[in-house]
Amino acid sequence: MQKDKIRTYFTPKRIAYLGIMVAISVVTNAFTITIAAFGANSISFNYVVCSLAGIFFGPISGGIVGILGDLIGCLIAPKGPFNPFIMLSSMLIGVLAGLANMIPKIPVYAKIIIGYLLIFIVCTCGLNTYGIWLFYIQGKKTFLVYLASRIGIQSIIVAVNVVLTYALYFPLNKFVFNNSSLSPKKAENVANKENIEKE
Repeated sequence: MQKDKIRTYFTPKRIAYLGIMVAISVVTNAFTITIAAFGANSISFNYVVCSLAGIFFGPISGGIVGILGDLIGCLIAPKGPFNPFIMLSSMLIGVLAGLANMIPKIPVYAKIIIGYLLIFIVCTCGLNTYGIWLFYIQGKKTFLVYLASRIGIQSIIVAVNVVLTYALYFPLNKFVFNNSSLSPKKAENVANKENIEKE
């Protein structure tokens, strides 16, 4: 039964879409810009890709897009030593956005905001900041001082990503990912229906 659920969840169509999302994530990771003048802050639009993957395909798929996009991006266009905290953060962006989208009885724009608030706290202020501090800043300033220097610019970067996510969500939902069978809940229902028919 577990194999049937996995097979039904990872349909060829879903895998194809996730492959496209991973490729876009690799590109956005490769074009991440680090600004040394602003305390080694990075301008990245990978938030948008991983968040949309989590929103449309669920937290598991969002996490897969985040982790594969970071790993492949590190191999293709490395920007320094491999940082496991950044990789974990990329994975959690998709997971948290997907979990927020599963909250019932609230409009989608509120779910996106909740998802990004979680992402900002856990990923931006937490894992990303700690990973960069540990690898590059430690010894020059304390973690809290470095965090304080990042909050302002990173708040703006996350806000821009929220606007881009809003702008892309509605056309994608209407014209691209309008097949409800792609949603994790629908996939689970299809798997249960097939199992009942077999019995």
